[in-house]
Amino acid sequence: MPLYIIMERNKSLDGLKYILIVFVVIGHFIEPSRYNNQISCYLYSMIYSFHMPLFIWLSGYFYKHRTFKEEIQKCIPLLEVCLISHIAFAYLQSGELSLRTLLNFGYTPSWYVLSLVCWRLMSSLALEKISNTQLLVTSIILEVITFIAIPNYGGLLSIMRTFQFFPFFVLGYVLKGKLSLITNYKKVIIPLSVISLAYILYTSCRLQHQVYFQRAGLLEFTEYTDHSLLWIFLFRYSIIIISAFICALMLLFLHNNTAIQKVSKWGQGTLFVYFGQTLLYPFAVRYCGTLTLSLLASAVAIIILTYLSTKPISKVLMNPICTLFSKRKTN
Repeated sequence: MPLYIIMERNKSLDGLKYILIVFVVIGHFIEPSRYNNQISCYLYSMIYSFHMPLFIWLSGYFYKHRTFKEEIQKCIPLLEVCLISHIAFAYLQSGELSLRTLLNFGYTPSWYVLSLVCWRLMSSLALEKISNTQLLVTSIILEVITFIAIPNYGGLLSIMRTFQFFPFFVLGYVLKGKLSLITNYKKVIIPLSVISLAYILYTSCRLQHQVYFQRAGLLEFTEYTDHSLLWIFLFRYSIIIISAFICALMLLFLHNNTAIQKVSKWGQGTLFVYFGQTLLYPFAVRYCGTLTLSLLASAVAIIILTYLSTKPISKVLMNPICTLFSKRKTN
């Protein structure tokens, strides 16, 4: 039987979701300048050290265990969002559509939506047979195995990222309603997080950025450095552990923050903002080559997409087919 955990929705976490989606947009838009501007490189490193791990963690935290059949029905709108955004991105980026570009999720922001569907479906199946803790351990084992065993990942259907980020999703689900644990360990989290932030800035480089993308295996990372496989392995997992501490620091200060609740109303529209910025991303990379221009463009995009996310048109743009069927059922 699926386990439903009923609790009052934490508005601070909705506010945090919105803050994170803002960082997602900024992180994507400043990509063109990250290797010709040191400030951009540092900013990019800081953003990627926490924004997707924590965003995925929140996705797991808000996940409700359902039967596999129920979960499939819930995921259909997400698949439609993924399909529309991915096809549009592939065309806008390359100017053509082919089977290769449609199957390649290595460089498209739509990977997150596809992976989210996979995380939810995998969790639904697994939680029928094993406990939360067993699923967490299993997800970590799968993460390590895929990182070591996949020699040359070509971006196929977001498979690598799905397994690499799966532990963050499961950890969010495991800690549902248990955020007080973070407060209990704040004397450990705060100093380690400060050290982690310093480490992120000190090691900011192309290899670190590739680690953040979670789309390459151990052998593939040899293309970015002359270091040994053991060094790459240790560096990668040090970055992941450090990212976990930075995420914990943000949760520590923001999960019950009354100020951040003021933007919580926009937190439930983050899927549309993610959808919209995926369509704008190719233009940002093409025309926003400087840090100043990319920050200005990201600010304009955030304002417009946030506004549209509160309007009915956002649902129509993301889910035209599901919206049409929903209206027919209503009539």
